[in-house]
Amino acid sequence: MKRKFNRQLLKRVTTNITIHKKGTGKYNRTDEEILDEDLHVAIFKTAISPHWYVQYNHPAQGQQKKSLRTKNKKEAKRKRWEIVVKLRSGELETARRRSPTVEDVARSFLTDRERIGRKPGTIKQYRCSLEQFCKFCSDHGVARLDQLTPTHMMQYESQLRE
Repeated sequence: MKRKFNRQLLKRVTTNITIHKKGTGKYNRTDEEILDEDLHVAIFKTAISPHWYVQYNHPAQGQQKKSLRTKNKKEAKRKRWEIVVKLRSGELETARRRSPTVEDVARSFLTDRERIGRKPGTIKQYRCSLEQFCKFCSDHGVARLDQLTPTHMMQYESQLRE
């Protein structure tokens, strides 16, 4: 007994297999040009975007990728040169998300503990301990979590023992 094949179903299955084999990931590069080997400054296009992207190794912040917001290869090359000049002179700073403040984290912690139903006495203990820690951080010039070091923690621990 011969079965009739549904052409639309066959076409849909074939298309899905083809797309899967192509691997249309975010950075599936279709065109790439490397300019500088030590900084690895490269411009490239992806399979899913008409825009050019740049990838480079920032000395302090590691590998960075960002859109150049242009469809023109000549314009992309010009913008790449600007990035190389800024990298070499140390002018290029990439946007990094700022670390939260110690007070914000403490407040968030207390809110979370209240939300999950800790008893009022426990919340009061947490608040007292966190206020003490926030004061210590303030006295030692620590405003944000990324400024907090193991040395600060050891100093705080020794202060608690006194």
